[in-house]
Amino acid sequence: MPTIGIWIIIQLMISKMAGESFNQPKFSSLPTWNPNATYFAAGNISGNAIYNIFITTDNTIYIPLLDCWCVRIWLEEGSIVPSRNISLSSRLPNSIFVTSNNDIYVSIGGSPYSIDAWTLNATSSISSMPVDGPCFSLFVDIEDNLYCSLNTLHKVVTSSIIGSTNSTTIIAGTGNAGSSSDMLDGPRGIFIDRNLSLYVADCNNNRIQLFYFGQSNGITIVNSTEVIRLTPLNCPSGITLDADGYLYITDRYNNRVVASGPNGFHCVVGCSGSADSTSYGLQQPSALSFDSYGNLFVVDTYHDRIQKFLLTTNLSGNILVFLDTILSEDIESTTAVMSIQQTSSSFLAPTCSNSITIGSYCNVTSTSCDILQPCQNNASCIDSNTSSNGYICSCLSGFYGLQCQIDNRPCKSYTCWNNGICNETSKTEFICICSSAWEGSNCEIQTNYCQNVTCQNNGVCRSLTKNYTCECLSDSYSGRYCQIESNTLVFHQTISKSFAFIAIIAMASVMMIVIVMDIMKYCFGIDVISKDLKRIRQRTKVRKRKTPIIIRFIYVN
Repeated sequence: MPTIGIWIIIQLMISKMAGESFNQPKFSSLPTWNPNATYFAAGNISGNAIYNIFITTDNTIYIPLLDCWCVRIWLEEGSIVPSRNISLSSRLPNSIFVTSNNDIYVSIGGSPYSIDAWTLNATSSISSMPVDGPCFSLFVDIEDNLYCSLNTLHKVVTSSIIGSTNSTTIIAGTGNAGSSSDMLDGPRGIFIDRNLSLYVADCNNNRIQLFYFGQSNGITIVNSTEVIRLTPLNCPSGITLDADGYLYITDRYNNRVVASGPNGFHCVVGCSGSADSTSYGLQQPSALSFDSYGNLFVVDTYHDRIQKFLLTTNLSGNILVFLDTILSEDIESTTAVMSIQQTSSSFLAPTCSNSITIGSYCNVTSTSCDILQPCQNNASCIDSNTSSNGYICSCLSGFYGLQCQIDNRPCKSYTCWNNGICNETSKTEFICICSSAWEGSNCEIQTNYCQNVTCQNNGVCRSLTKNYTCECLSDSYSGRYCQIESNTLVFHQTISKSFAFIAIIAMASVMMIVIVMDIMKYCFGIDVISKDLKRIRQRTKVRKRKTPIIIRFIYVN
């Protein structure tokens, strides 16, 4: 067992406890594989159409073969002859998935379409999930939900494998081909992570879509504008993730496998684009899978073979060249004793015929672009003997600088504030589409919701986030617009109105009496107070006739 044996055992134990049946190796920052593959199980799969492969954490290999209407199983990677053969009785196996308890799920491609399940050591299958088309890819998540990628129907459906329910739910796509965020066009490979997020290889749209749990609109994480070695994606087919969440994709019509990493996307195998049947050639690869050692198995569809690419770097990024020195050590715990044979490793520098290659297989180039990886922001690196740096960075639109490190795009992550969406209208101009609570050229101004609002009873309007409120000046008013009066205020107003009403009635009565008397006097000649007036006048005349008596006092000494 090589030096990474202990780590592999730990990884297997963790995978079993987590309920995952497939391998997600944890690689170094820049893992590499021998570009010259070995032909897996030669003679036992040749001449058969192959579209899928599944490798469990104990390195059992399952391959559905269309031409023999069967699924062949290898318990050991080094075996040529399969350990078990499951006959499907003239039915076509499109894809396969094996759960952690060794239940086997196979998509039957011929009509009637179905997904059949075999329990451990079972000789016959049961129908697990009815579908209306062939599943290009199958997947079972950690909550025992079965997923089917319906390539010809442009959707992904799911159903629980627990219980007797046969109903299916569309989880991605609408059933019609399209390129919008909620649509798919010829989906192929699928992968569901531990957060129940769905990754879809959307072949005809040349993109990878990510659907978060419960979301019908996907996010494009890789599209046709992603240039990998000067070539964009062309029908991504198979997809898987490693332990760090980096993507590995079979780029079908580019005849290669690409992967993401800390420095963006790069080519892994088949990088020459050759479609011939050599050890380094691939023609329209459809799927891929890892074993527990990190070796990469690729379904080379049009050559009817499985290509095994050996990992040439370990977890620390060191090149492995194994010698024959065998060490033995015991690992003890309170519950078990594990005996492991461990092969020590050391580095032997080979002599490469090509001066620009290094590595144990002379497959790692020593050019400035490959070693330095200087170009930033997804720029393409071109080796150049005329450049003082040994390379030239071909920048994407909006970036410039020696290493494309200067971002001059109109739309940056901070251009539109408060979750605004930035749309470029030209190379120098942009428009921010603001959320409902913000406005302005950069969505920096909070929307004034008081603009068309009138608060009653002298209330003051105050704008809030996506709302407004009327601040009432006293406790006498309340309500959305301060339109509701308190009971005390209503009582006081009633009393005031009552007194005012009485005063108005009294004043009106006096005025009516005066008016009536004037009408009777001047219109009808009736003067109801004439006698009283005459009597008053006579009394006044009598007082005036009396001679006034004047008394004059004379003082005498």
